Amino acid sequence: YLRENLEKLRAEYNDIDEQVRLLELQKSEKLTFLTESDSYTKFKSYQKQLATIESELSFLNEKLRLIDRSVAIQEEIKGIKLQLLQSKEDVQKEIDDIKYKKE
Repeated sequence: YLRENLEKLRAEYNDIDEQVRLLELQKSEKLTFLTESDSYTKFKSYQKQLATIESELSFLNEKLRLIDRSVAIQEEIKGIKLQLLQSKEDVQKEIDDIKYKKE
């Protein structure tokens, strides 16, 4: 389950990362166009688009941060489960040793 979830999160992370790169490229293109154009109307139109893109970037960056955190938590859970399994095995071995000594 954790492995599947981790793979899904990594795939989603890659998708979002690609979206961020595309939005950064769009932002750069819009800024380049604005510097080449002196039309106030175009400037205002692209300024609104830029604000939208920056908002989307902010949202996607936050989503990436949360995915990173989720992956880290899943790794911690995996480590804890392994520790519990080892502890269970150790306890069972001690129980078996005590039973063997009684016999």
